[in-house]
Amino acid sequence: MAHIFKYPSGSTKGIIIFTHKEIKFFLKGFKKIRFDFINSIVDRIYANKDYKKYFKSKLTKLSENYFLGIHYGWEHSNETAYPLIDFYMAGEGTVTFAKNHDVFSIPLCSRNFMSKNFQPADNKKFWDIVCVSRAANFKNLDKLLHAVKKIYESGQNYKVLLIVPPSHSEKNVYVNLMADYMSMFDTKEKQLFTIIKLSKEMSFLGMPQDSLIHFYQSSKVFTLFSRLEGESRVISEALLCGLKVVAFKGLRGGGLDYLNQGNSFLFDSYETAETTLISAVKDYDQGNRAKLTDNQEELKELNSLHKIKSAFKKLYKEHDLEFDEVLTNTNRLDLRLPGHYHDVSWSRGINTTADILTEAQFDKFYDTVKL
Repeated sequence: MAHIFKYPSGSTKGIIIFTHKEIKFFLKGFKKIRFDFINSIVDRIYANKDYKKYFKSKLTKLSENYFLGIHYGWEHSNETAYPLIDFYMAGEGTVTFAKNHDVFSIPLCSRNFMSKNFQPADNKKFWDIVCVSRAANFKNLDKLLHAVKKIYESGQNYKVLLIVPPSHSEKNVYVNLMADYMSMFDTKEKQLFTIIKLSKEMSFLGMPQDSLIHFYQSSKVFTLFSRLEGESRVISEALLCGLKVVAFKGLRGGGLDYLNQGNSFLFDSYETAETTLISAVKDYDQGNRAKLTDNQEELKELNSLHKIKSAFKKLYKEHDLEFDEVLTNTNRLDLRLPGHYHDVSWSRGINTTADILTEAQFDKFYDTVKL
């Protein structure tokens, strides 16, 4: 969602950051967005000859009073700089820019603003393996089910927990998840393998944060079977809770950024992923624990707030302005930056993100910027 970091004061500019989806919508982007329903909205708006003029004039006015930025929550390669945009926030492995485009880059994203509540706990571990993943096809939950089945066939009676946040559409979704689970696993295996599939009547984020933390802290190993991610916030959450991560070695995007030999096991092939999961659990049972490195301290919100203020100070200095280091709306930046927060007037409801995708939403946002 559009996020106001700072309001203008006197001759000093404020700071606004948009999601990559919003900017591609406003400026007709350089490539299609991965979500068909967003593309359909954009295509309808393109039919309006005043569309581009409307957003360009609004953004131009904003740029006179605010530094404008983009937050990337999805993998982009060879990205092109945008007109009117002053800075770009993205995880190290999430975005690459074209060589001839010099941009002001801040190597932080929503995964770098994790709450202090994400931390290890010494409580007894109930689950051997936990996965938190939407049922989108690219998340490969079908392959996860097959890997778990092979674990049981190998004689390991691991307790596995799969938490699936709500899906509010059946497009590009693994709709046979529960049917496959019911048919693949026998009665004994179902006592070991728990799936918590959250209702679509809930917010698309699903359960409260503290409940999610409890499940992390009650598990030995975290796994994610995606081939492609953006910043992969769940990996950051698991690492901060002290779990070792099992993931695909060829994972594109920023999911591998904070993984190393001490905190992760990577598999080469989905067909043999079960052996890597077994190795990770055995590693835990042998007393080997993941330790938070200095690099991973960057995932904590207090550290990242200091870093982003330093980056903004440099941005202001480049424009011969003073930055007073005072920011607003800095709580829950892990959700605000990617548009997963709904305490804004232009939100379309709790069942989707708060991205601005209509002129009406933009008008509501524009009314709050204090020009």
